[in-house]
Amino acid sequence: MSDVALEKPLPTLLEGAAARSCCIGGALSVRGYERALSDAGFEVLRAVDHSDALIATIEQVRRRLSLFEVTAVASGFDLSGLGVSSEALETGRTVAAMLVEEVRNGVLGYTSITARKPGPGPSRDE
Repeated sequence: MSDVALEKPLPTLLEGAAARSCCIGGALSVRGYERALSDAGFEVLRAVDHSDALIATIEQVRRRLSLFEVTAVASGFDLSGLGVSSEALETGRTVAAMLVEEVRNGVLGYTSITARKPGPGPSRDE
């Protein structure tokens, strides 16, 4: 399994609806995921941190928000017709910057956990 892992509490701005929209609402710690897998009868084999990929994804979103706004302004497109304001885009970029900082500080991460169900495996005849 792969999921966002939350090792410490998030800043207030990143809680609630913001956390859910960023796919971090309800995230467990790596240890919490391992415990849940073990409680479900799985043997955890390894956990691999992929936080660098999470940072790259967040940075890509931040760049796209900026590009969207610059392109709209340069072409004279009215963002309000889409229900989008410059302030909302700025908030998005601010949240993205905060998320990157939380990943770099070890508060937030992305982990892949490999586990298996113990017991006899398939025979060579199957």
